[in-house]
Amino acid sequence: MSDIEPENFPEKNETPFVNGDRPYTPLPERHGCITTFLIFGLIFNSIGFLVYLFIANKPIHLPKISVLTEYCLIIICMINIFFCVKLLRYKKSGFYGLAATSIVIAVINYSIGISPIVCLLSPISGMLILYWILNVKRNGIPAWRYLK
Repeated sequence: MSDIEPENFPEKNETPFVNGDRPYTPLPERHGCITTFLIFGLIFNSIGFLVYLFIANKPIHLPKISVLTEYCLIIICMINIFFCVKLLRYKKSGFYGLAATSIVIAVINYSIGISPIVCLLSPISGMLILYWILNVKRNGIPAWRYLK
């Protein structure tokens, strides 16, 4: 008999092993609001990265923004993309990373002359919306509980 015989297959209710060391557990499903919010975060941070990269390499710069500030914003956009991907992979560090970069962006915005109220409300409201979306329940369980 060969190894392909049906008696060598795992039972239908049996969890198959991955790499022979532990059972495979599928990722929990998240609701569409989280996925949509994170995909928009990836798209807009990618666009912001490209725009800031284009502006930083032009001989004419925006008023009140130094070249160093433009490169800082480029790096922050790349970091935000990284943290959005971490949240898509159910890592709680992605949420905390986005919160930290929001604070950095608020400081940068204040340093270039944007209103202090706008500098405080923008990152706080963005993080509250993300936290609220992560706590929306699907099948009675919030997505926040799945984050590791």
